Amino acid sequence: MNKRFFCVFVCIISLLLVACDKNKDYEFKSDRDVLSIGFGKKGDNYKWFYLSNDKFEEVERPEFSPVISKGPWTETIRISSANNVQDKPKGYAIVNRLGVLSFEGSKVTLSKDVATFSDRTAGNLVFVNDTPVFSVYKSSFFNDTIVSTDYKKNDSNHLFLLQFDDNTQLCYPIINCKNIIDKEQAEVSDFYWDGTEWACSLKYVDEGRINFSYINWRPVSSLLTITPASAKKDIVISESNVQKFRNSKSANEFAYAPERIKTLLEGYASKIPFTMELKNAGGASSRIYQNNTTDSLRFERNCCGIISKELVSVLFDDGTFFAQGNLRDKAFFNDGAAVALRLPKLPAGYVYGEYVITENTLFAAWEETSFYESGRSGFIAVDLEKILYDN
Repeated sequence: MNKRFFCVFVCIISLLLVACDKNKDYEFKSDRDVLSIGFGKKGDNYKWFYLSNDKFEEVERPEFSPVISKGPWTETIRISSANNVQDKPKGYAIVNRLGVLSFEGSKVTLSKDVATFSDRTAGNLVFVNDTPVFSVYKSSFFNDTIVSTDYKKNDSNHLFLLQFDDNTQLCYPIINCKNIIDKEQAEVSDFYWDGTEWACSLKYVDEGRINFSYINWRPVSSLLTITPASAKKDIVISESNVQKFRNSKSANEFAYAPERIKTLLEGYASKIPFTMELKNAGGASSRIYQNNTTDSLRFERNCCGIISKELVSVLFDDGTFFAQGNLRDKAFFNDGAAVALRLPKLPAGYVYGEYVITENTLFAAWEETSFYESGRSGFIAVDLEKILYDN
């Protein structure tokens, strides 16, 4: 064997072994009781559901869902973004390539929208006056519909920001790409809204070359009354740059996270490195917090957190769930102290993701994932009232 090749081979194997050790080494440890939701209580405490091209359906376990081909996460059916409504027992999830899931109490409704979702990447859920608002875009790196003749026409419909109407179960455009940039094949690839100002990353074609630019904009009237026909006069646009946009999206140290979140994870944050996407229920864009530890052998986890008036919670990708407060119209659980739960263990290659809590039910997304690809996906519905108040 070539000596140089042998050295490279040894290095690769060593890195793989370290990576395996990191996964194996990961374990939450604390004096707190950790309740585990066992498979034996399925149907009583929780139910699994999978997502398909046109529906969601109950399934015995995630790995029993119909097998599908993996694809880039931008192109597959998966829950890409979710959050609670503030002060209401409701929540919403954006399902990439499919539509919007509405959660109210323990009830779930899927509103499909083929015209909007079928060939676009959807996500970035925020709320304006309790109304779900989200963005869509076409990823030219993966999406083969980009080469279509219609897409390259200057008058083609390049959607950007939409609102979901709960009464009609339909999505309505607020602003199109042409409203904020007059360039060929323009797309808003990402945005950040701080509750007042919208920061956007724009991708467009100029003289056959792909270019990027950055803007900020504000509505001069209620955002929900704006349409693509009125947007030119109803928004004020200012130029920005890549550094300002990156700053708006950059991660903060966990030491600067809200006190309620730090208290919730007290005793864990000093041991486990993680990256957290933290949201206010019914609020603006999520904030990113990164927790670094001196233990470099620990495998970094991903997690989502939601802060509401009654409850603060965090769900890690391995199914470890932390909560403190009370469920809607109920007393504080665990005498007001934080609790840690373990959701049912997922098969290897699957992770938990976005979640909502509506009244007494936790709905948490799961998906089959590998690097940048996703496969089977769905959600679990967990009866928190039985677990937190009956145990």
